[in-house]
Amino acid sequence: MRRAIAHGLRRRRSSSTTTPPEQKQQRPVVRQLLNAIRKTPWWAGGDVERNRTLFEELMERGNARCPHLGSTHEATPTDRGAVRIAPRDGEAKATICFVHGGGFFAGSPHAYRGAVASLIARVPGGCTALLPKYRRAPEFTISDAVDDVVEQYDELTGPIVLAGDSAGAYLALRAAQQLREPPAGVLLWCPYLLHHPTKDVQRSLSSEGDFLDVSSLQPARHVHDEQNDASHAYALTASGVDDLLILSGEQETLHVDALTLALTAKASETNVTHKIYEEMFHDFMLFPKFLKC
Repeated sequence: MRRAIAHGLRRRRSSSTTTPPEQKQQRPVVRQLLNAIRKTPWWAGGDVERNRTLFEELMERGNARCPHLGSTHEATPTDRGAVRIAPRDGEAKATICFVHGGGFFAGSPHAYRGAVASLIARVPGGCTALLPKYRRAPEFTISDAVDDVVEQYDELTGPIVLAGDSAGAYLALRAAQQLREPPAGVLLWCPYLLHHPTKDVQRSLSSEGDFLDVSSLQPARHVHDEQNDASHAYALTASGVDDLLILSGEQETLHVDALTLALTAKASETNVTHKIYEEMFHDFMLFPKFLKC
């Protein structure tokens, strides 16, 4: 399953090393999409509620372009506010529990239904998905969010892959260490390892080719993990995880986060594959232009 998910994405080059590759000039089509995203209001400084609304609006544009929702796959809400996605033909041999991103304070299962439907549509043999709803900052803590993910994951059966993007990737990896049964594998898209002043300097070095920059991370700067503060987030291990697949963009602001996590995970004797996609920016997987449909 891990191989099928990775190969379902179009890529010009990939790398399993943690040495930053030399960045190349982005193609016009990539720059065009980046400029379109940059012109779209998607965050409003420290206004949390406004940020949440803008994030939902941005994601809905991608959902509208998803060819799978309503045709090959159905998305249905649960009583807990999560979203389940299943193939209409009923065939499914595995489940992906996908934890949405959004800087710990934005995003929702509903907003990610198109991206996750596109993901599971590429899994041979069929696959269902659960997008758990979790309590968000600043009203709640990261521990609250992790507890919500763990509780909903533990209700699933069969082979399960635990996944997440950006802040959701961090929550997924934290949750993986508390599960009753370990996942079949963990898939992380463009992980974000909390706010860190020193790391922000490194992040800024790779942000030129990204719509996400250090300033747009500011709403999440006051988010803290009681179990794992910012200084230790960069030593976050993958204990309890046998197989970990990290996908990141060569030119994204959080490239250093993915590189660091790959190193620390390998140090914990986890089988780690880190694929770096040339020219790509943060969470490029969420934009259908770069997915084979």
